[in-house]
Order: sequence, then structure tokens, then C-alpha cells
Amino acid sequence: MPFWLLKVYAWCKKNWAIVLAVIAALVYIFVYRRSDYSLSDALNEINKAHDEEIKKIVEAQEDLKKKKDENQKVLDDQLKKIDQDKTDETKALEDSKEEQIKKILSENGDLDELAKQLEKTLSGTK
Repeated sequence: MPFWLLKVYAWCKKNWAIVLAVIAALVYIFVYRRSDYSLSDALNEINKAHDEEIKKIVEAQEDLKKKKDENQKVLDDQLKKIDQDKTDETKALEDSKEEQIKKILSENGDLDELAKQLEKTLSGTK
């Protein structure tokens, strides 16, 4: 028997776990290998699924932004309407008070009575 073969045998005997792992790996590769499915196909499928997921995420973000903008527009419109209504009601109240003051001034000539009625009108009590 050649010397190198004795060295290989001695190394295998000492490191039997490594030899067993290599043999098991080779058996696994040959037994469970699929010839119709390659690593590049798997990578392409993973990349395609990832791209679709990114596309869905971007669409969801755009929809969310659109809804937020629509809600902001509705809020702004409502705030403008409330402000306009407040302005109109304040103007109507001021006009009403001004008319009451003119009416009281034209009806009464007595300054004390006039002061009492003005105080009631301006304070909002009757």
C-alpha cells in the first residue's frame, strides 16, 4: 500500500466527523436536488414578489396622501364657512343693536331713561 494512502486513511480515521459530514452533504445534494428548479429562477421569483410588494406599499402611501389632502380641503372649507357665518352673525347682531339704539334715541327724550334703556340693550338683558 502506498504511503500517501496510509496518510489519507490515518487522517480520515482521526477526522471521521468531517468525512461523514461531507458524505452526508453529497448524498443530500444528489438525492434532493431538483433539476427543473434553479437558483436563478428562485431569485427572479423573489425579486418579482419584492417589486410587487414595493408597488403596493407605494400605492397605499399615495392613497393615504390623497385622502389626507381631501380631508384637509374639507376641513379648510368648513373653517372658512364657520368664519364667514361668524362674521355674518356678528354683523347682523351689530346692525340689530344699532337699530335698537336709534329706535330708543328717537322714542325718548329723557336722558336718564335713555341711559337705562341703552344699558339694558347693550348688556343684552331685557
